[in-house]
Amino acid sequence: MKLNCHLLLFLTLCLLFAGCGNRPKELPDCNDLYVKYVHRWDDNPDHKILIVKPDMIQSYEPDTDFLALEDSTDEGYIQIKQQVDAMMSASKQDLQELVKFNDYNLEIIDKLDKAISEEYIKGVLDVSDENDDANHYLISVIEFGCALANTMENEIGGFVWVYDYPYWESTLVHKKTGYEIPVFHWAIKKYSGYGVDDGFKDKLIRLKEILEE
Repeated sequence: MKLNCHLLLFLTLCLLFAGCGNRPKELPDCNDLYVKYVHRWDDNPDHKILIVKPDMIQSYEPDTDFLALEDSTDEGYIQIKQQVDAMMSASKQDLQELVKFNDYNLEIIDKLDKAISEEYIKGVLDVSDENDDANHYLISVIEFGCALANTMENEIGGFVWVYDYPYWESTLVHKKTGYEIPVFHWAIKKYSGYGVDDGFKDKLIRLKEILEE
């Protein structure tokens, strides 16, 4: 019975949390969009991989002491945290144009997910200048990533932000399990042929189930 549960979990992770691949959609591949609109503005020498991250990464030991890992008084830490916080606030204003809401939760994510359709994403791409470091595509995925992150915090809990430079490479980590959830990479997949119709409410529900197993 234990083996079967582990096998089921493995298969579920493979299906739900794989990286980008070939899917028959009209939108471009998520890796191509990542390179064109996002990664080109990343001058962090540690970020050399030109593909979108998997949805879950076992990056830390369970119950890691993050207070010992990150210096919250460091100037760089403070600056990146402020940038993430600013984009979180911006997302709660800008995404009102798609769905009216007070706070992020599963139902609001479901409505946003449906509103951000293939046609909507095509419109975002049409007005995105790849030579602009604040291009519309980049801002859109950051804001949707913030929506996902805040929903995870509200609906699942137990997360800590691990900040990185540039700020859109910051990630949520589930403290109990040590799983890293790169929320902005989730958003890149949503805004691509790979993940436009993945169903993010169901993904979040399954994520909660996996983290609580």
